[in-house]
Amino acid sequence: MHSGSAQEMFTGKKGSRLFPGHWHSVIIVNDEHVHYQLFNHWYSRAYAQLRDTIIPLNEVVSFNKDKSTKSTIMLSISKKKIRLIDDVYGIKHSLKRKKLCADLDTMRKISFAYEYSKKNENVHFQELYTQAELELGEEEFKIVVQRNFQNKTQ
Repeated sequence: MHSGSAQEMFTGKKGSRLFPGHWHSVIIVNDEHVHYQLFNHWYSRAYAQLRDTIIPLNEVVSFNKDKSTKSTIMLSISKKKIRLIDDVYGIKHSLKRKKLCADLDTMRKISFAYEYSKKNENVHFQELYTQAELELGEEEFKIVVQRNFQNKTQ
């Protein structure tokens, strides 16, 4: 199991980087919890967050065994890798310390813009922010996206 006080990030992907449509699995482990995030990366700078699950570190073993919750996620944590099984998305692989196509904050921000743009089929998610606005903090970015959405739909 995890030991130490640092936060560790493990990543993996399912699908080819050469073609659109691969998934990024990201698991962050710290002293308190395991945070599993799954993103669909279907085109250049296009992400949708499919999973965002936080499990207390001391409950991972019981989480894996608890069938009453109908959990479709199983995790096995070692020092060098995490074994992930996600039945809903057909993922069965080991996550290691690898680089992502984009940093985690950027993927979350773009995913937020994508989900927010679904409120109106005439608004494309990339119209809701500029590249420079991706440098903002997540909360500031969300405010900008919401404001830009309002301006486009008035």
